[in-house]
Amino acid sequence: MLEAVKNATVSKIDHAPSNNEVKTTQKVVEQNAKQQEAQKRVNEQEFKKQIQDLNKALDMMNVKREFVIDKELNEVVVKIVDPEENKVIRQIPSEEALKLAKNIKEMVGLLFDKTT
Repeated sequence: MLEAVKNATVSKIDHAPSNNEVKTTQKVVEQNAKQQEAQKRVNEQEFKKQIQDLNKALDMMNVKREFVIDKELNEVVVKIVDPEENKVIRQIPSEEALKLAKNIKEMVGLLFDKTT
């Protein structure tokens, strides 16, 4: 029994990562982080371009639009408004969907205490 414990301990020590392996792993993690940041910047640029294109198309249709961030949910809310009547034609996501999401978020907060 004692011999088995010694062998297991020695095999664990033999498989400990070397300094070079740790450095290589750190480099891979850093490279992945840089790639993700670059991808995020590209996605942001694409998003801004798409919004500009959408704004141009809506300008030609004489439609007012509003982009708002719901602070509680940290979600973008898009409203299409009739400029003559100043009435919301369409909202994405809808008020009902926003209320539902807020209620779900509140219920999850009640079920799972954030301090534990």
